[in-house]
Amino acid sequence: MKKLQLAHCSNFLKNPATIIVMIALAGIIVNMMLYSVLIAPQLLEKSSVMSTLANLEGQKQLLDAKPIPAKVTDQDIETLVKQVPVNEESARVVSSLKEIEKSTGATVSNINFGDQKTNQDNLTNILSNAAKQGASAANPGTANSQGSQTSQGQGTGGPQQAPAPVTGAAGQNAAGQGISENNWNVVVTGTYPQVVDFMNRLYQMDRLINIKQWSLRATPAASNTQEPAQSEKMTLNLVLSMYTAAAYAGQFRSLPPLPVNAPEKRQDPTMTNEQFINMLKELAGAK
Repeated sequence: MKKLQLAHCSNFLKNPATIIVMIALAGIIVNMMLYSVLIAPQLLEKSSVMSTLANLEGQKQLLDAKPIPAKVTDQDIETLVKQVPVNEESARVVSSLKEIEKSTGATVSNINFGDQKTNQDNLTNILSNAAKQGASAANPGTANSQGSQTSQGQGTGGPQQAPAPVTGAAGQNAAGQGISENNWNVVVTGTYPQVVDFMNRLYQMDRLINIKQWSLRATPAASNTQEPAQSEKMTLNLVLSMYTAAAYAGQFRSLPPLPVNAPEKRQDPTMTNEQFINMLKELAGAK
């Protein structure tokens, strides 16, 4: 029986179809081993590199869509400090007004300044609001009374309540923050073209200026003069607002001082006896 089975198996193995199938299976197995050992790792590495490149390309497109802002230069900072200096620079403003007066032909008859208002910046408002919320949480009754007073003042146009003081580290950061508003009253006289030119040149100054109020009226002329309408004198009253960032004095440099023209060297009016005698001799010789 066993001999018949062995003979059957031998005949099966000797069959050409069986040999071809076995060779094909062996080739498939060898190719799969070679693929898993040699080709598959390279394909995985290539796929990882392509995925990384795709991510980098996407990031590059995002960066191209959001250009990097230009770096602030010293020239930009200097221009900003000229517009809103850290000091009042009253002498510089008066000098600029006199230059405008000289170029336009108008006459600055009166300058009055000294009224200041402090406008809190965003940081101060945030810290003040945080302090108010903390105070309202600690004292509900006081907070309600303050809230009703503030809302009434805003609705009726009355004076608003000053923000509550900030204590602690927040108070140290908020102290000194804000921009001071300096109000100037300037009176200018001249013809209509001159005063209009004066107003236009105010906006061309290096200092940031806001004309809050202005009024123009004709100056009454003398009864015995007959001037044409074009040369009629006008009086222009201006209320100007200028701003000072005193809180940033340590962060920005102050403007350089104005150049002062040295007075001419005066001659000594006195003379010696010898000079006086020589002068008398010259006068005697001239006679």
